[in-house]
Amino acid sequence: MSNSTDPSTPFINMAAFIPASHRVQFSNVAHLANQIEARILQADARILQCIEPESCDDVLVTGMPADMLDAFDEALIERGIHRSVRLTYEGPLKSLIIRVC
Repeated sequence: MSNSTDPSTPFINMAAFIPASHRVQFSNVAHLANQIEARILQADARILQCIEPESCDDVLVTGMPADMLDAFDEALIERGIHRSVRLTYEGPLKSLIIRVC
């Protein structure tokens, strides 16, 4: 009997809770950074209106090559939103979960 677990399993479990409206297909770094920036602005507006005082959104990005991660990170830094997100990348799945808070 083997106790080995696929290292992607925790990522897959996290991704399963992300609604379809929060799932995007990677096209390019600038477009993805713009989408995340818009989500941060929406979250800030909800917080200011006291609608959801501690709201975080998770976004699942599929089809993202590993060699785009640095460029995406730089795009977030350039927009001043790098500290508003947490990234979890799963290389074998070419998928990224972005937690926007």
